[in-house]
Amino acid sequence: MQRCGPKTGLLKIPYFPGPTGISFASALDLAIRISRAGCDRLIIDLRGNIGGSLGFARLASYLCPDRIPIVTA
Repeated sequence: MQRCGPKTGLLKIPYFPGPTGISFASALDLAIRISRAGCDRLIIDLRGNIGGSLGFARLASYLCPDRIPIVTA
């Protein structure tokens, strides 16, 4: 995760590694925890990402109001 401004984080996800997305889910959870510590806003850059693994489902779960675990690490 990078900073775009004083309280804005940038999370670039060029691809979702692994068919099950377990390693991605762990890295995403860490990035979200870090962003919550110092950011009011988070930009998720998916440009060029073709999707395709359960890692996307984990990301989508963060965008839903009632987060339902899909992949557990």
